[in-house]
Amino acid sequence: MPPPPLPDGIDPLALLDTEQERVERFLASLDAAGWEAGTACAGWRRREMVSHLMGGEVYNRACLDDALPTLFAEAGAAGVSDVDSFNAWQVRLRDDQTAAGVLAEWRSAAAGVRSGLRERGAGGALTTMVGPYPVGAQAFHLAFEAAIHGDDMDIPIAPGEAAGRRAWMAAFCAWSLAEEGRPVEVTREGGGIRARSTEDGAEARIDDAAFIAHFAGRRLDPALPDSLTRALRMYG
Repeated sequence: MPPPPLPDGIDPLALLDTEQERVERFLASLDAAGWEAGTACAGWRRREMVSHLMGGEVYNRACLDDALPTLFAEAGAAGVSDVDSFNAWQVRLRDDQTAAGVLAEWRSAAAGVRSGLRERGAGGALTTMVGPYPVGAQAFHLAFEAAIHGDDMDIPIAPGEAAGRRAWMAAFCAWSLAEEGRPVEVTREGGGIRARSTEDGAEARIDDAAFIAHFAGRRLDPALPDSLTRALRMYG
């Protein structure tokens, strides 16, 4: 089935530009100690994070080039069997490169992918591991990935941007849950969301920050009923 329509007012390609360029600027500012700092992803310093981001662009480029069979064959030969082992493989491939070298590689690759997506337009399509998929929806996923990994690395957000950024990230979470057909109904309520389990009717109200953190597996809310804990978590 095609994904749900994007939320009103969302320009996924612009969001992707903003979030990836924010990551670029931050990583380019790091000194040696900054590259060694840990992240919210267990076992990854910022050094490993940029290698992970580069691995994502390897996949994205293969999608644009209709080259997924070739990538999957290479990954299988390297012992890759799932997303986690793919991520580990891509990080391992860059162990011997300098952080600056990986950053330069990622910057170029990410810009190329963004250009390729724009050429097709948000209404276009590309090949993905789940089959043909709308460019706009794919860019929305990629923008959220860049944003959440930016948070994982403690990239500062200007006060004037924080509320709007949090709002679109929460909108992505609700949209993604609907796309996956998770057994939960999510509605906007004030400055947060109200979630209702379609399995047992359990309800809870949480603010946008907690919703995003729970969705991404960064911080689980112990007060949520079990049915909502399961339904709302997509990452991690």
